[in-house]
Amino acid sequence: MPKTDALSKGEIFDLDMQLLKAANSTPLAWNDVQSSGFGADYQPVMALAQNHIHFLNVPGVDAGSAKIFVIHFSFMQPEPQPYGKFPATHGQATSFFMESGVQQEFAFIPDDGSATYVINVEVVLLDPLIIGLFTLLFAEKQY
Repeated sequence: MPKTDALSKGEIFDLDMQLLKAANSTPLAWNDVQSSGFGADYQPVMALAQNHIHFLNVPGVDAGSAKIFVIHFSFMQPEPQPYGKFPATHGQATSFFMESGVQQEFAFIPDDGSATYVINVEVVLLDPLIIGLFTLLFAEKQY
């Protein structure tokens, strides 16, 4: 794994481990990549999919949308990505790993346990007229 990322007090950091071939006692420095824009008080709700970090319940971002940090470019996408219908509230998220390839789905469970939302990041909502259909069929499964 060449890079590791972290969020601390509103800042995004990365750790470049590309040249590390074996564990050793030499410390590695974390690099301050950029401000997350979320503020130091943001309580992270994060999931991994498509090797991107998806931040949920971000202040100022609509319910059903996520801010996305692209790991391999150390870059926060400027606009939130809408995924469907899930609440803007704190909760837990987990990623579903596949036997091969990258993660395509993650689950979000609000702290109140009211539902489980499975978000598929492969679904692209291109036409506003079919957003409801795609959301219903593919983007979200509620259990």
